[in-house]
Amino acid sequence: MSKRLTIFLLMLLGVVLLLAQTTKSQIKLTAIKVEMSGEVKLVWTKPLEANNTTQYELYRAKLPDTTALLVTTTPDTSFVDKVPTEFSSPMRSYAYKIVAKTGLTITQSNIVFVPVPGIPLVGSFKLEGKIDSGKVKLLWHKPTAGDVSYYLVYRSFVINNMPPTMIEQIDSTTNLWSITNMPPAIPSVMSLAFVYVVKAKLTTGEIITSTTLQLTIHSKPNWDEVKFVSIPNLHGQIDVKYNYTAKAVSSDSTAVIRYSGWASLGMLTVVVPFNIDSITGVVDWTPKAKGYYNVVIYAKSNKGGISKQYFTVVVSGGNGIIQGKVKDIANANIPNVVIEVYKTENNLSLSYSYSAKTDQFGNYSIRNVDPGKYKIRANSPSIKYESVWYDTARHVTNAKIVIIPDSEGPSGGITNVPFVLRYGVL
Repeated sequence: MSKRLTIFLLMLLGVVLLLAQTTKSQIKLTAIKVEMSGEVKLVWTKPLEANNTTQYELYRAKLPDTTALLVTTTPDTSFVDKVPTEFSSPMRSYAYKIVAKTGLTITQSNIVFVPVPGIPLVGSFKLEGKIDSGKVKLLWHKPTAGDVSYYLVYRSFVINNMPPTMIEQIDSTTNLWSITNMPPAIPSVMSLAFVYVVKAKLTTGEIITSTTLQLTIHSKPNWDEVKFVSIPNLHGQIDVKYNYTAKAVSSDSTAVIRYSGWASLGMLTVVVPFNIDSITGVVDWTPKAKGYYNVVIYAKSNKGGISKQYFTVVVSGGNGIIQGKVKDIANANIPNVVIEVYKTENNLSLSYSYSAKTDQFGNYSIRNVDPGKYKIRANSPSIKYESVWYDTARHVTNAKIVIIPDSEGPSGGITNVPFVLRYGVL
């Protein structure tokens, strides 16, 4: 082989190796949502050299481990990953990275760290209940840990604050509710508490347990029954007086009812300034900060009866209104579609802000929205339809930004955001 040919081949090999080298990172990887079920929604941008042949490899590593697992290879710029379910585990962290391949060019994204909560064996789903007309009515949430084969309902007693009695199974069901008769009263017992718990048997064999519910009855034979008849206002605005009058009635027409209550912001237990007229039930409260307020109002009767009203007030800083109708491509209305509204400054940064559900006619409305830029998604209630971002975008990076003005007056400045859902799996 001649010296000139050898030099030429070496130069050609150098060019090929240079083209195959990893280029500077051009891909922006973002985790836009993490579900309690372990689903992680990821989106990423395309590199400058991307074309129709570009393939994206998504890698995941559990920290502090260093081994990366290839999750999927896809031509799309988004993916929903399902991390393995772990029981009795604290918060876990995962690292994600994208590697894009276009011919001989390889481009890597930034690394995204995502915390994912584990599934506790005890207290992993919420149990609620009440005593009504001599029956105990229980209702619980469906666990997010996996598919459930059946539920077992257990009960024990606490008499006069003594240690609980032996636990007994009272029901086995595939429903998310259970109704049983209340045991008969026990003579000379000042207080009787029923303690309930539900165990879910998963199809994988694990058994997870609900939160514990205690229902207490005090021995006061002539208590009246008090219940609320007013429907609370669930929306408020900064520096604007909140409008609501609590109203409760008693089964005893001669009873006198007095009101009291409190409010706290988000997960905080600190009570915010909140007043309610004890006689009229008129709430005197002007929110000073945006957020979700947990409100509890008590109605107490002089005959011994008491009722509590729990609700959440969403306080915003604006008057924006978003409304619309959701239809399919055949122009049929779609009920029970969950509308999610995310505030954004660009295509990558999103923060969850508001949500609503369509009624039986496919209509939805969200009031008291802060002015700004938003991306809005319609989540299908079934696999019959595809979920979609506005305007008909399958991926968040292609979603049209909706600008919400600060509306004035009850009918001014309404932003109409309709959706048309494509058919999915029929």
